[in-house]
Amino acid sequence: MTWAILEGAKTIPLTLFEAVEKVDAGKIFLRDKVRLKGHELLPEIQSKVSEKMMQVCERFIRSYPGILKRGVAQKGRATYYPKRQPKDSKLNPNQPLAKQFNLLRSVNNDVYPAYFTLRGHTYLLKIEKSR
Repeated sequence: MTWAILEGAKTIPLTLFEAVEKVDAGKIFLRDKVRLKGHELLPEIQSKVSEKMMQVCERFIRSYPGILKRGVAQKGRATYYPKRQPKDSKLNPNQPLAKQFNLLRSVNNDVYPAYFTLRGHTYLLKIEKSR
């Protein structure tokens, strides 16, 4: 989800698929997406994704067991992203914040806050919406 935001995605795809031993190989049962407006910060995005995924799970449960016959095989190449590291939240102090807003809005203020290094010192930059 965070990597999609960094890539400028306006939607976050959600897929409910069968868990099998091989990664990303199980049948797909349901798909949906979360639409973003571009101003949401990570907690808002996580909330929207969680709410929509709960709806997807509820649809699956209501359709069970018949939905198991409607699963479709996954196609195409799988996309893998590395686990986020603190280094992935580094801002460039020489670029405007507007250019780096997707990075800033995707940081976790507690686990991997935004930061930058300037004149030999490192500074944390935390983001939240004003009330």
